[in-house]
Amino acid sequence: MLADATQQRPVLIACTLTKAGDGLTFDFTGTDPQQHAQALSYLHHHHLAPPEIRARALPSRYVKMDVLDAGSYEARKALVRVSPLIKGYLRLGGYVGDGAVIDSQFNTTDVFIIVKTELVTEKYMRHYERGVNEKG
Repeated sequence: MLADATQQRPVLIACTLTKAGDGLTFDFTGTDPQQHAQALSYLHHHHLAPPEIRARALPSRYVKMDVLDAGSYEARKALVRVSPLIKGYLRLGGYVGDGAVIDSQFNTTDVFIIVKTELVTEKYMRHYERGVNEKG
């Protein structure tokens, strides 16, 4: 956990990597942002973090997420292109940072996800605490 930009509230930061069979599946496979234009634009237009906690990709690695103008695509269709893992973070009250990053080594287009812990509902907290308590 890190403190947000105001250094007052903790935020949860997560890496989005999932195991799928014998391989690994990342949220946005491929290094061509145009391939993910609808999903990236949707995330930027509908889930961009507030300025006080918004992370921004380094200028040398910054890839514009709002490739498509708001209203030029169907939000519902774009949301279908967002991975279930990112959708889960959004349901927890998550946001995305400003700008994606191309990771050629892993053949992915990465998006920064921010979840403010105070926005995580009690229901989700009980669910995740139960899993930790059962393991420990």
